[in-house]
Amino acid sequence: MAVVVLFGVAARASAATVNWSAPGLVDNQQPFATTPAIQSVVCPSVHLCVGLEGEGVVTASDPLGGAAAWHLTSFIGIPGYSGAGFGALACAPATRFCAAADEVGDLMTTTNPAGGAGAWKLTRLPRRVAFSALSCPTAKLCFAVDNGSVLYSRAPANARSWRDSRIVSGAVLESISCPTAHFCAATASGSITAQILTSANPTGGRGAWHATRFSWERTNLAFSSVSCPSERLCVAGDAWGDIFTSTHPGRRRRRLTRLAGHLRGFDGRNLSCPSIRLCVSVSIAGIASSTRPAGGARTWTIGRLSTGLDGVATVGCVRSLCVAGDAGDNLLVSARPAAGVSAWGRFNLPGGSSGVPDSVSSLSCPSTSLCAGVLGSSVLTSTNPAGGTSAWGAVTLSTLTGVSCPSGNLCVAGALDGAIYTSTDPTGGAGAWSSTQLGDTPTECGKYGCSLDPITAVSCASAQLCTATDGSHLWSSTEPGTPSAAWTKSPMPFSAGVLTCPADNLCVSANGEQIDANTDPSSPSPTWIATELPTVTGVGESGAPSTGFVSSVSCPSTQLCAAVDDVAGYAFTGNPTEPGSWTATKIDSPLSGFPVGARALTGVSCPPSGACVVVDAAGNVILGRVSG
Repeated sequence: MAVVVLFGVAARASAATVNWSAPGLVDNQQPFATTPAIQSVVCPSVHLCVGLEGEGVVTASDPLGGAAAWHLTSFIGIPGYSGAGFGALACAPATRFCAAADEVGDLMTTTNPAGGAGAWKLTRLPRRVAFSALSCPTAKLCFAVDNGSVLYSRAPANARSWRDSRIVSGAVLESISCPTAHFCAATASGSITAQILTSANPTGGRGAWHATRFSWERTNLAFSSVSCPSERLCVAGDAWGDIFTSTHPGRRRRRLTRLAGHLRGFDGRNLSCPSIRLCVSVSIAGIASSTRPAGGARTWTIGRLSTGLDGVATVGCVRSLCVAGDAGDNLLVSARPAAGVSAWGRFNLPGGSSGVPDSVSSLSCPSTSLCAGVLGSSVLTSTNPAGGTSAWGAVTLSTLTGVSCPSGNLCVAGALDGAIYTSTDPTGGAGAWSSTQLGDTPTECGKYGCSLDPITAVSCASAQLCTATDGSHLWSSTEPGTPSAAWTKSPMPFSAGVLTCPADNLCVSANGEQIDANTDPSSPSPTWIATELPTVTGVGESGAPSTGFVSSVSCPSTQLCAAVDDVAGYAFTGNPTEPGSWTATKIDSPLSGFPVGARALTGVSCPPSGACVVVDAAGNVILGRVSG
């Protein structure tokens, strides 16, 4: 990102306001203001692999060539693209035909996946279709699933050629695999049963599909995948490490083998079987593989990854090549996928120029000699933030949500499990961090997950006051750097996703279009001053009108705060304790055709001296001069 020169600011007063500059472009790489996430990987040949991201694809003609061999094509800007997130991808084997589908009926097709945005054609289906999976046995035939229906087309780029038939009720089709035009298998999950369905006539309607049902208490096929390399083998996996196989999937009375027990604790829902002699399943924790997938539990081996993947994993294989990806833009690749985890290489795709990994979700820099950030379950720290990736160290604590460092010798981080982590020596390693449970301890943990009370935001005004929130409560401590420090708990007026404390006597939170200010955050019964911000309207999901939603708040003084919205491009300024003082100023035009999430203004920072700096979803910076 380019260097922005800031200008001086006059002394603050209660009547202060902010005069905003025009947006200036500082980042020209799309997608902006979002962490890339590889949701699906398909390799139609050893010389082409395609990974699907929310707004585009990454491609490589040499998948084993490291990060530099992969190139991004963004769909943003293609005429007619609604901006909805893409989640389904298929490529016809041994061809260069690929199709990607989103959740509102946009279909992108190409015969040159690596040819840039101009090589992809947008097709809008006549009705809203939430594609969850695609399978294209040839370049002229594609199948898809939407809720309980199977759709198909013999000319996928022609919107009017798509036909559909509902094949299940009370369940959702999760995946589909069609090795030929005459055979498909699909998985479905519902509130009572899970199903594996097959058909030797997949275009023949509901009566042509046959289901094998499993009790939901014993099988979790939600968000599962099925892979059929031929009509002689189909393999499906569930969330609890069960692998289902059939060597006669086309027969109505087929046999399915359940590998119960052997893979327990391993999420087997992401798998790829390029042939009857190779199946690979990748989860965030490890890799399972088999060269004889229908041979029973003993033919499958599991290797645990020394460093887990970030978010839900995906995997695509062709012959002896496999590529796996995750939500942090990490790729695992192997030319010997059944040889164990040591045969897999790992790298992160380049997505920016900062040198810090793209999935850093929170950053706090109290000085030029200390920065701390959150990367999944780790705190990243550096005493030389500009020194490149080698100057940053990582300490694994828990799944973290944010970090705040009021000084060079105090950092506080919040966690998904309701804990707060503090350190007076942030770069001192794991032993330098201690934890205190603030939110409710995770309960009801079982095969369906846990009930969590996460710390959603943390803010430290100084070494004498740190605050945190789970959205419903405010915790505060006047001695956060002391081991076993006491934290005071008090209710918040509304659920808060944004929290900032510019001084020991002021904390400000935001929820929707409301600002709440608290002048005594360490009190067990604080008084909150609520402000309804001026109503602004922009374009929301799929082009529908939407009111503004505060994405970030920053206060250069106790008399002035600035908030920005992520929908309409407005900045709000006012005295946080004077509800009638707030005004709205349109300072930006939202990025059109952007997926659900950040589309307009994504962050604001107003230091006590200098300028307010706002960033938007299009890679622009807007400066604000404080006056009055």
